[in-house]
Amino acid sequence: MAARDLAAAAAHRRAVGVGPGGGGASGGASGGSSGGSSGIQGAEVGVRVRVLAVPGGSRADARSAAARAWPDLRRLCPSCGSGAHGRPRHADGRACSLAYAPGVALLATADDGRGVGVDVERDDERVPDLPGVLILADWVRLEAVAKATGAGLRGTDPSRLPPHRAVAVPLAGLVASVALLGSDAVPVLRVERVPSPPGGTSYV
Repeated sequence: MAARDLAAAAAHRRAVGVGPGGGGASGGASGGSSGGSSGIQGAEVGVRVRVLAVPGGSRADARSAAARAWPDLRRLCPSCGSGAHGRPRHADGRACSLAYAPGVALLATADDGRGVGVDVERDDERVPDLPGVLILADWVRLEAVAKATGAGLRGTDPSRLPPHRAVAVPLAGLVASVALLGSDAVPVLRVERVPSPPGGTSYV
């Protein structure tokens, strides 16, 4: 992650008043809870977050392992019609979201099929002169919201985010977030993971 990207995330956080553990942006709401709905008004929406461990692997290794673990996922670019890239979906058409970091891949799916986004980084991601994991958490949350829109961060204006709710995903050594579109949605996470078998990759 480039320093300028983290700086942009920090500037966005200051502009909209998003604190390290919560706050809101453009009519949405984001929180630092690990999947519960305490203190947040709205309808609970279950989100299944599957964790694929790729011990010692790079981000590219995680991407490759995810393709083997979840072969039913399909992609379709709305701009060019290519199936080689674009927003992932399950074979039955349900929206989902993928994220990769060195050694891990995440797959998130909302129970009601609404737009969902997930993002993850290792918690040792550091940039000099920036407040480390606090800014990283904001960046990951912003990425998750952008993915939920289907446009991704490059196609999203951080100052014009749609109504959303975002929560942190409790994973040791990682900074991760799941976002749902809609101000009425309270994400309730079901994190599913298993340890990697000896000499292999953990598919959950």
